[in-house]
Amino acid sequence: MDFGDTISTPGSISGAGSVFVMPADQVPEIITDSIDPIITAATVSYAENQVANVVIATASATDDNGVEGYSITTGNDAGLFSIDAITGQITLTEAGLISAANDFETEVNIFALGVTATDAAGNAATATLTLNVANDEADDVVIDTTAPVITDATVAYDENQVADAVIATASATDDTGVTAYSIATGNDAGLFAIDATTGAVTLTAAGLTSAANDFETVDNSFALGVTATDAAGNAATAILTLNTIDAAIEVALTSGLNADADNGDFQYNAVLGATEIIAANIANFTADDAVNIDDAFLGAENLLFDTTGTNQINFAFGDVTGDNPTFTPSFTINIDVTAEDTALVAEVEAAADSAAALAVLNAAWGSEWLV
Repeated sequence: MDFGDTISTPGSISGAGSVFVMPADQVPEIITDSIDPIITAATVSYAENQVANVVIATASATDDNGVEGYSITTGNDAGLFSIDAITGQITLTEAGLISAANDFETEVNIFALGVTATDAAGNAATATLTLNVANDEADDVVIDTTAPVITDATVAYDENQVADAVIATASATDDTGVTAYSIATGNDAGLFAIDATTGAVTLTAAGLTSAANDFETVDNSFALGVTATDAAGNAATAILTLNTIDAAIEVALTSGLNADADNGDFQYNAVLGATEIIAANIANFTADDAVNIDDAFLGAENLLFDTTGTNQINFAFGDVTGDNPTFTPSFTINIDVTAEDTALVAEVEAAADSAAALAVLNAAWGSEWLV
């Protein structure tokens, strides 16, 4: 060994010009991390109508040395979602809160985000996180597209109505309720009015003085198109036919027995308005003949008392000569009937010798008729 040579031995440090040599079994191993985090695709559903900062999903990844960051790398061009870089929690942005990402009824409702997980060495992996917006049924608005149900109808009403008297009522049904009635057609002359809420039909001032209130003036039939509308604006129309009828009051006479009629001649007639509907002469009037009188009136089916003319039932009790004697009634029953009051008002003007016939008629038809 020459002077100046350097001798190196393991575990020692030489002097000037010496070199320290680490034993091979003690040299530390340098490990390089080249393994990506593990993150898998996932699908998450969340309810619509979220509020700010509410977590709707959380991305999750694993890594031997730990995941240091999360980010959304694809599928978020509109900026509807944000992700917490540390926790992976996903929320809706301001834009997302007012978009289809927060409204099931607004399409589209599915969003595919590419979420990337990164570790300390910069290794990264990406997976697809699919977010589905779910329907919040409590928020659903049911759209009513069904029209009310209203059917054609025909109504007859008496002439001589007064103001505001209801002559008919339109009726319709609807699942959510009928909110309005109106006359859509057939009322060009403005004779009728309808209550928008109740459907009650009345005559207008013009209608009160028209054929709609006078049976004797034609035409007496009116076809109104009545429309029913619901709260959603759905509408249906049907024909309400209104027929004006004669306001004559129908009175049915009841049969009955009689007694104590004087023997003698008797004649009677009934004048309703200007028309004589029954007339007869009975010679030698007896109690049995009272039944015939009763049958004669009943045979006329019903007595229709005119509301505008003079209604009379005339009776003559005494001598009757010839087949067609001059009719001079012993007494007359005047019957007054008005459209507003259908009660019969009977006034008897009787001669002294008519008492027996009056008693017979009272027995036959009831004392409430002849007073």
